[in-house]
Amino acid sequence: MQLVSFRATLQDASLSPAHDQMVSGMRDLAEAIDGFVEWRDGYDGLTYWGFVVFASPEAALAWKGHPTHGAIHRQGEDSVYSEFGTQVFELVREASWKRDGVAPHAHG
Repeated sequence: MQLVSFRATLQDASLSPAHDQMVSGMRDLAEAIDGFVEWRDGYDGLTYWGFVVFASPEAALAWKGHPTHGAIHRQGEDSVYSEFGTQVFELVREASWKRDGVAPHAHG
């Protein structure tokens, strides 16, 4: 698995509608990639942050290398962001559990 973390700061709040369209396009593109797992994002003032998870490095690279991804990214660089950063992480270890819905037994 690969997780792509991103953080961007908008130049000003008036660019939020344009940015929301950019995010929608990026997310639609990610979800269309075979190997897409999850997308999470949010805002903290003018800073937009998030991550997208892909099942493989190949899926992450397919998203990054898609022409639509490049066009949206250039739009951000040219007219929307004052700064942008991204990091890519690979899964090292995984653990999970799930509550089964059964109430715990009382002891005593």
